[in-house]
Amino acid sequence: MNDVVPTWYALRQALWDEDEQKADQLLVENPDLLFAESIGGETVLAWFAIEGDLGRVDWLYKRGFNLDVYDLGTPLIFIVAQMGHKELLSWLLDRGASLALRDQYDQDIYSYLMEWDCESMCMYLRELRAQPTVQADGHASRY
Repeated sequence: MNDVVPTWYALRQALWDEDEQKADQLLVENPDLLFAESIGGETVLAWFAIEGDLGRVDWLYKRGFNLDVYDLGTPLIFIVAQMGHKELLSWLLDRGASLALRDQYDQDIYSYLMEWDCESMCMYLRELRAQPTVQADGHASRY
């Protein structure tokens, strides 16, 4: 989307102001906001995820926002990991965000993180993947 719709900014501001009623109203009136991007290529969910705002990311996710989005060619999950948002990274993975995504240079998340000198986050991610998690249906799985 080349032109940022003013409602993208209105939604972001409503959530920033903790006005969930207004944010819900904007989404009902403008369902395309689920996919709208800022001039920087971010969905509203991506904007809050980059800020590390788990509460607002969760709110948007519960209303249908996609977790596997890109920001200027880089998967959101890569950026969240690069920024060191461990709790949000775990949350994204628990809700099915994909580690199989590749960036615009065909790098996986580990190559991307190493390029940004984020070796500790690579180790953290490997530890997360090694731990079985119990899904809602009672089955154990790994990321």
